[in-house]
Amino acid sequence: MGKQKWLLGFLAASFFSANAQQQKPATSINGKVSIPVIIRGSAIDALLKSSTPERQLINEKTETQDVDFAFNVSDGATQFNSSGIVHHMSLSEGAGMIKKRSCRTVWNSNLCSPWISMRFNEIRGKASFSIDAKLNADYSIATKGKLITEIENLEWAGMNITEIMKTFGWHYFEKDLNDLLAKECSQIDLKNKIYPLWVNLQQPILLKYNLALLIQPKQVLYNDLYFEKGVGKTKIGLLFSARIGEGTVAPASVTPVPLPNLTLNAGANDGKIECHIPLSLSYPAISQIAKDSLKGKIFSRKNKKGKAIQYLEITDIDVGHSRLPQYDIAIKVESNIQRTIFKKRRVPVYFYAKIMYDSATARFYVKKYKVDARTKNFLYNLSLETLANQVFYKKIKSYLEYNAGAAIAEQKKSVNDLLQKKINIAKGMQLSGKVQEVALRNLQFLPDQLYSELMWKGYAGIEVSELASNNEMFR
Repeated sequence: MGKQKWLLGFLAASFFSANAQQQKPATSINGKVSIPVIIRGSAIDALLKSSTPERQLINEKTETQDVDFAFNVSDGATQFNSSGIVHHMSLSEGAGMIKKRSCRTVWNSNLCSPWISMRFNEIRGKASFSIDAKLNADYSIATKGKLITEIENLEWAGMNITEIMKTFGWHYFEKDLNDLLAKECSQIDLKNKIYPLWVNLQQPILLKYNLALLIQPKQVLYNDLYFEKGVGKTKIGLLFSARIGEGTVAPASVTPVPLPNLTLNAGANDGKIECHIPLSLSYPAISQIAKDSLKGKIFSRKNKKGKAIQYLEITDIDVGHSRLPQYDIAIKVESNIQRTIFKKRRVPVYFYAKIMYDSATARFYVKKYKVDARTKNFLYNLSLETLANQVFYKKIKSYLEYNAGAAIAEQKKSVNDLLQKKINIAKGMQLSGKVQEVALRNLQFLPDQLYSELMWKGYAGIEVSELASNNEMFR
């Protein structure tokens, strides 16, 4: 399985680099992530065409006018403005009826002329509907829209009377779509779609070495939808607190924070992400990692004849904070040493080490160390410390040192390859981006824990290439 790095290996659980800048430890930090969302114009156009009926009816009844027309509909182009869309259609093979009369008030009475009724055929024209939409804080969608129909050809009794109809303004019709749009949008339950994601985000994410990433979201952020260069643009985001700690919390025991209302988010739609998350690991947890890696391990070396001779077995190991101020950690190692003077005795030895990090090579290393054997026999201690020094340099010390550079590069490449190919997060919706930098900052060996802060930078974006609809909005 290969040699495990038990002390600082957990720092590479997510494969991060570090520096030695010392700052006051934080139990958790607040973070803000904003991801731009691009809705392709082709997706919007396809949605509108799938929602457009094959036949359009114009029914308009007022005190002076009664219109009843029907047309075949052919889709045209979709235009985008800053806050909404306009979809154009062609109308053909139309037929219908117009009834007209005039009314006026005389001596507080309303007098109307008789109705004049005309039936038409070979009606052709054009139509367009415009829609403006806005997301409300309660996850509902506020919309307004209008349908405009213009008749370009009208025949009656074998005569083309288009120009006559235009003179009287009987060729132009407007219809308010607000009530219809409100009904359609009321069927879109965004809150229930977001809620499962909100709950899952709060579950501990288990990492290596019994570590867990704990996120507590606070606000869901959004930007108003706008259109630019043929695409719809918005931004979704999250305000949260987070920390990395020991994974002792069972996912089922976490009570989720209720989903709050949306918060309008101001700022540039650049998709840049930078997070700093506290990371802590207690010394008992580090000791357990060490025990899993080294307890029962037997060391051997070759004698003068080249034969491997077993000479040391580690029976127990514990890691704690150093009582000596010039060192970071203290490691108590108990072992059985297969040599005449120590044979079959459980021998305790204390190692004190100063751990450093070389940012240029992404390598953790031991800057200095001290060996301390605690028995009542001075000669026994001297012999034991001499042996321990040899063993420490050749064996134990190697477990304290870790070159994270290759692991960091490998994991970054793996994540970036996945993001470059784009991750399908829903039908017609893909996540892409890039991890640019990962680092571990503010590394501190505190009296009760090993502490650091995880920093990562990158960018991300969501692209919507398909919008599904089960409704024909304008039938």
